[in-house]
Amino acid sequence: MSRACVRKSVFWAWVAVLAFGACPAVTEPGFTIRLDVDLDGVKSGERLYEIPGCLTLDLREAGEDPALRKYDAREGNYLSFRLPDGTCPVLEAHMPSVKASRVGLPLGFIGGTGGVRRVVLNYAKTHFSIAADGHMDDDMLLQPCPPADPEKARILSARVKKAEFSTPADPDALPLVKDVRPIARSVQYWTPGDHNAWVGDVALGFHKGRFHVFYLYDRRHHASKAGAAGHCFAHISSADLVHWDEHPHAVPIENWWETLGTGTPFEYDGKLYLAYGLHTSRCTKDPKYPIGATYAVSEDGIHFTKS
Repeated sequence: MSRACVRKSVFWAWVAVLAFGACPAVTEPGFTIRLDVDLDGVKSGERLYEIPGCLTLDLREAGEDPALRKYDAREGNYLSFRLPDGTCPVLEAHMPSVKASRVGLPLGFIGGTGGVRRVVLNYAKTHFSIAADGHMDDDMLLQPCPPADPEKARILSARVKKAEFSTPADPDALPLVKDVRPIARSVQYWTPGDHNAWVGDVALGFHKGRFHVFYLYDRRHHASKAGAAGHCFAHISSADLVHWDEHPHAVPIENWWETLGTGTPFEYDGKLYLAYGLHTSRCTKDPKYPIGATYAVSEDGIHFTKS
């Protein structure tokens, strides 16, 4: 697809939202932006990069803006990661015209200041993500991203040594679990390794010699997806309750109208099922979208297909 066609397809999807209140499930093709950012001598209030009308990338001091103090303390969970000098600089990307589109990583979480870091911004389907040093924060949008015109992109700080825009979005640019990742720490009091990621309701199962733990993956204390929560089912498993593996999300969010409720795994006819609820009414009142009880099924206990 040509760059002109990409811009037109995203533009008309956005026009549909403004005109009719419709929210297309996928705004293709998405994009990935890779930036090399120098974090030496960090100061607050510095805009690094922007695509006008679409997104910004800033270094800002958490807790400094009165309008964002509640977000910084709770939803963003930034203030838990102050640097030794008491400051709390954050790398944060934002789509100003879109709800639930603020994603960020406090430097105290990713190893502090200093050096040139690779920062990735990724917009794919309903997800907007920022990643650096193997860590990620993301949120799920209830409306598509505004048109992203790479020809209008601007590097605004000498800190940004390089910025590369590519489309479609590259899922391999993010530090996601592709199949299995051994867990090197105890799973007692388990929380996922990403910034601001928490464990919600837990469901247990056993299938083909492995113990399975499914849990609602939560960010922002139920405030992701513009308050719709945006929960999905994450997954770890073990053959001996000592050595554990982390797997891709068993039931991910793939549509703008999805957010999941507590589930129950069960085995039937040699397959592992995960029953759960769709809390679609948190995202839309339109009756044409599925709501209520449903399930996903797996042959191997790892890779699930939604019904």
